[in-house]
Amino acid sequence: MKNKIESEKYDNYPPQERTLTLFPLSRHSVQKRKENTPYRTGRNTLPHHAQFLNNEKLPIPNEPEQITVRSTRSFLLQYVYSLSLSLLFWEGIQQMKKVISVTLRKGGSGKTTTAVNLATALQLQGKKTLLIDLDDQANATISVGINPFTLKRSIHTLFTDINVAPQDVLITTEYGLTILPANDDLKHTAVGMTATQIGALKPLIAALRDQFDYIIIDTQPSHTFLSLSALVASDGILIPLQIHYLAMQGLTQVLEDVKKVQNGLNPHLEILGIVPNMVQPNTNIARLILEQVRKNYAQYLLPVEIKYSVKLIEASLVGQPISQYAPNHESTKDYIALAEVIYAKTR
Repeated sequence: MKNKIESEKYDNYPPQERTLTLFPLSRHSVQKRKENTPYRTGRNTLPHHAQFLNNEKLPIPNEPEQITVRSTRSFLLQYVYSLSLSLLFWEGIQQMKKVISVTLRKGGSGKTTTAVNLATALQLQGKKTLLIDLDDQANATISVGINPFTLKRSIHTLFTDINVAPQDVLITTEYGLTILPANDDLKHTAVGMTATQIGALKPLIAALRDQFDYIIIDTQPSHTFLSLSALVASDGILIPLQIHYLAMQGLTQVLEDVKKVQNGLNPHLEILGIVPNMVQPNTNIARLILEQVRKNYAQYLLPVEIKYSVKLIEASLVGQPISQYAPNHESTKDYIALAEVIYAKTR
């Protein structure tokens, strides 16, 4: 479809014709069009595009679409070009940027296993992914084959040395996953962090957002300001729920933490869902716990279950994600399914 833009004020100038590409609008952009409010790009305020287009409505394509623009002044072309690319295309890209904390207030619940294997599954599906180890036990770091005791720099360094950039600490595995590793030094950060420093992680992640489609954070199982800082810096949280009655208490506690953060420092934090973890489907306790979760938290329960498998333990021991250790195993398929669900909820 073609839209012609005529200029009445400069009829004496020969018109120029250019072809531009319109990209699909997000719902946010459509709402902005209706409100007739100004957009800002850099230091310049651009009035609503209808003022330049004689109040004509541009089409809202579902797929990229070309339009022909006629104008006698180059600045009009620059305005339309800026609006086409900066407003329409840029917003679509930004929606793909997601920071997800994997969290539960209980140790041994499979939290680290979920973080590592979800991040790897997303990476193998073509989504550039960063795994952040925010636990001083460094289990996520170990699970991708990195020895934390030999690290000269870790995430702790970023909290203590302003001369080190986040990019300088990143390590990329042979299968493409990038990790911001941890070591035992992180316990000093966790112990020393106060309530006024709870936002310290957010600028570190902000410096890395544009480099990755997904950033997955493996958090501490304990209730610390460091673990809460992950919620402040995240777009969403994923709760891996071990099918055990003690894990239900940890679920209640983490939901309380989320509510407090939503009411304060991060009102846009979203609960992406609860994924049943370490499931042994033929046991009575598994059926009982799953029934309780479906009854009380049905709105959060994801349509994926991670079944219990010794292979997951073996993979962690040798420092490999399950997709590398046993590519055809059922657990690999479980995490691929989880990655697909997370992608569908965040795209």
